[in-house]
Amino acid sequence: MAGYSVERELAVPVRAAFDVIVAEDVLPFVLRRWGPVPGVAGTRELSGPWDTPGSSRVVVLEDGRTVRETVLAWQAHQHFAYRVEGFQGFAGRLIDHAVGEWWFEPRGTDASWFRWRYSFRARGWWTAPAVEVFTRTAWAGYMEQCANLCVERAEGT
Repeated sequence: MAGYSVERELAVPVRAAFDVIVAEDVLPFVLRRWGPVPGVAGTRELSGPWDTPGSSRVVVLEDGRTVRETVLAWQAHQHFAYRVEGFQGFAGRLIDHAVGEWWFEPRGTDASWFRWRYSFRARGWWTAPAVEVFTRTAWAGYMEQCANLCVERAEGT
């Protein structure tokens, strides 16, 4: 799997950081277009409570394409994991699925930290090099931008 991770310190308690960053409605505010990676326009078809493993939703991208996101793990204020599948277009020919994971920790009483890891599973050995290049370039920039927007949103700046 090709993966990339980002980490950030926040000037808010871990509860506030977690509640804002993994909120059901946060994606259009923090996943904005970066280079060739489209932003998120919204979500639809939520199958159950977003804090429940097994719940899924359709994520609608700004270019009209969609992916399905399913909650894998949810430990309030500590860990959130999800699987993304159904990539379309060129990405769909390269990527089978992706797994995103967030870990949160307190840093004293008024600060926190998160790490976000995103890993792509290529469709086969023949697509793995292209997925690796995409992950280390375009996707890395997308994640860095998103992490910064998550901090701004959680801190209210």
